Amino acid sequence: MKIIDDKDSLSIQLQQECIQIQEQLIDERQDHEQQQLKMQDQIKSQAKRNTELQKQLTEEKKQRLQYFQQLSQKQSEVTKQLEQNVEEQAARIINLENEKQSLQNTLSALKDEIEKLNVSEYKKRIVEQELIISENLIQIKALQLELTQINVKLLKFRQNDDILDSIKQ
Repeated sequence: MKIIDDKDSLSIQLQQECIQIQEQLIDERQDHEQQQLKMQDQIKSQAKRNTELQKQLTEEKKQRLQYFQQLSQKQSEVTKQLEQNVEEQAARIINLENEKQSLQNTLSALKDEIEKLNVSEYKKRIVEQELIISENLIQIKALQLELTQINVKLLKFRQNDDILDSIKQ
């Protein structure tokens, strides 16, 4: 009988160990499933974050492109305005040169007349004409300097335009 009792006892013990192992397996399976759910939640969260970051990046690229386009347009406008200013200054210089030539012709004619008449009033007019010519020469030099400065600015804008083009590419 003792053997039977031992067998029963062993059988009961084995059944209890089996139950414990099954409970451990169930617990481990539940833990594993919870970890999988957490990982899936993390993956979803990261995917959502990545999508948001991608949207932000796309928007930022769009804004930068728009900014560079506006900057390029503004630079083109400024370049066009500078070119127009250069043309206007060149026309003014030509007009002043023509006026200078006219005044020099007038001065020559007056000098010839003074030589013929040798009158002090004419000498006074010559001095006045020479003063006007001198003033005009000063204006021409100032305009030539201004034209040179505008040309330098125009060159800088063109260089900036080339730099912007290379940045866009």
